[in-house]
Amino acid sequence: MELNYVTGNYKENEVAVVERQHLAAALAKEIPGAVFMNQSDNVANAGGYGDFVREIVQQVGKVDAYVGCVGTGGSMTGISHGLKVHNPNTTIIAVEPVGSIVFGKPGHPYYQSGTGTPDGDTVGLVFDYSTIDMGEQVSDAQAFETARYIAKKYGLLVGGSTGGVIYKALELIYQNQISGNIVIAVADGGEKYLNTVFNEEWLEERDLLDQTIWQQLDEWFFKTEVLKDAL
Repeated sequence: MELNYVTGNYKENEVAVVERQHLAAALAKEIPGAVFMNQSDNVANAGGYGDFVREIVQQVGKVDAYVGCVGTGGSMTGISHGLKVHNPNTTIIAVEPVGSIVFGKPGHPYYQSGTGTPDGDTVGLVFDYSTIDMGEQVSDAQAFETARYIAKKYGLLVGGSTGGVIYKALELIYQNQISGNIVIAVADGGEKYLNTVFNEEWLEERDLLDQTIWQQLDEWFFKTEVLKDAL
């Protein structure tokens, strides 16, 4: 097996997406029988979420809002298309990191991995903006502190991108922007981030610790429990 390394000087909060894609495309041309799948522009990216949508509808019924993170846009496009077939009024909220350029905001480095489109890259052709009702951003601190909060309070070890989606969903609920049956996909495992998201020393060195976020989450979850008891 031969390893091919992406070249360039990148800080730990910079993702070498463009260089990775260029290298993969070049290798596909050089290696007989190789194929560059091009996740960002491959329409098949959005086509594999039918079973996921069916499972959501079977378990939840009517979905009033779906909140998920957006990277290439494949999952958000596929899921939103499917959900709107069942309920055209489903509100779709796509969440990207602060610093991502998916919704035209200024780009700069960020630590959240597996989500967003970094500055210097282009948003994939697979992303269908017409399926998205709201584009939201979440900071690294909000995402990571929420993941840590969920781990401590509820024993669920989720990753940073999932933390960001949970934070933004709660915020929108308590801003009365979404209501009813709200679905969030918890798709990644926090065990991959024990040395980063769940490492206080790592977070402190990067100024990503923020106790006020825990206070905000306490308030949001307390209101949720009070509402549940009232029902």
